Amino acid sequence: MSLFEGLLLFLAFLGIGIPAWILAMAVYRVAASASDDYRSQHYLAYFRLIEYIRNHFDAGKDRSNTNNNIFGPLFVATVRELKEYPKFADITLLYLEEIKVTGSNKFDRVMETELRDTEKYLLGMIDE
Repeated sequence: MSLFEGLLLFLAFLGIGIPAWILAMAVYRVAASASDDYRSQHYLAYFRLIEYIRNHFDAGKDRSNTNNNIFGPLFVATVRELKEYPKFADITLLYLEEIKVTGSNKFDRVMETELRDTEKYLLGMIDE
């Protein structure tokens, strides 16, 4: 290899290698910060679900006659959505164990069934 060829390789490295390395590091930093944002958003979405369940049950305790025709389907959908958060399965299970559904109409039965199905699903996630 001549001096000229070595100089060309060195310049190619400086002109291509170093900018490529800088670009790769910039992309990595952007991806890492996006991952942190996703984790934060994921936690906040989980928190909103738990808060929704808690607020509606507290509101139901204050009212003598809750409207299960509205609350029942929303409750079932909310509990079903908790399956999407296996990272928080242990906390969710402890929380769902404390919920007792009383009543005998069709929405009460559906709510109780969904609670137990979600608990079984999350228990399977923990055992894996």
